[in-house]
Parts: sequence; C-alpha cells; structure tokens
Amino acid sequence: MQGFQVTADVTTGHGSLANIVANEFMRDEAPKAPILLYAIETRNPFDESLQTAKHDLAALNRSLWLGELLPTFDMVIPFNTAFQDAKYLNSRLF
Repeated sequence: MQGFQVTADVTTGHGSLANIVANEFMRDEAPKAPILLYAIETRNPFDESLQTAKHDLAALNRSLWLGELLPTFDMVIPFNTAFQDAKYLNSRLF
C-alpha cells in the first residue's frame, strides 16, 4: 500500500471526523503508510466589524483544527476557498 489521501472540510465537523478515521482505522490497518490531508477551508462567514466575537471564534477554530490534525497526518495541504465567492472577492478588491 502506498498511502492514503483524505479530503475534508476542516472548518466544520468533518475535520474531526477525518482525524478520528485516520487515527482509529487507517493507522491501525497500515501504521507506516503516509496519510495526506487535503484540507478545504471555507471563508470566515462572520463580518469582523459586525460580529467580532464570532469572527474571532472562527479564527480560533482554525488554530484548533491545525493543532489537532497536524500530529495525525503526515502532510496537510490547505486549500482556502475564500476567493471563490465573487461578492467576497469584489469587496476585497474594490
């Protein structure tokens, strides 16, 4: 076996589910096989000026999933989807 490739939305509960699956199933079946995580990050849905506490909490959640997932996976490749939202992109450019 060459290894595992996992894709998960890490800003929701799927990141924790991917961590559990990697620890309890993949590492048990093939302990030396590398596990790569393609981490899909969605943009922070809270406007910093209007909902500061929720915006900060979403940033804290990002730090927590990084701390939880990095020891489990051999490589984490983050994909930030914030710029796919045209309204968000236009608000940042203009």
